[in-house]
Amino acid sequence: MFMSSWKPGRKFGLALMPFLLLTACSGSPETIRIPVSRVVGNWTGPDGEEISFAVDRTFESANLAANELAAEDCPAKRTSGGWAFYAKQGDGMYGTSKEAASGDRIGLSFTGLPEEDCFLDLAVIDGGNTLCATSDPDDPCSLGVRFSREK
Repeated sequence: MFMSSWKPGRKFGLALMPFLLLTACSGSPETIRIPVSRVVGNWTGPDGEEISFAVDRTFESANLAANELAAEDCPAKRTSGGWAFYAKQGDGMYGTSKEAASGDRIGLSFTGLPEEDCFLDLAVIDGGNTLCATSDPDDPCSLGVRFSREK
């Protein structure tokens, strides 16, 4: 059935399809693995969002209900929780691991919030200088909010 609608002029378009898909996907920033020491500290977003990471894998945050993060039901008030790098688990799947010493993606777990509220991960991009908010495992910056380390 597919072959019955085939026309010779379509060969060129089909040949370009892999190139076009590769080009469309190349807009996502590359992630980079960093150690815990590069995460620890204070990070701020463009609209006053704040996250402060501690070496004991806890964090405090404020103003996470700004713009794109509001759609994820993130809290505006000061809140806290735990963080961990994503790592390969024993079953071959990826999940957060408090034991992982480094990673390119950080999972946040908020204390006192229902699990379905504020599904927020942070992808490490720009050589480790930016944490990009995402709720999509295939798009490191799906929420468009970039956190920079405070100087």
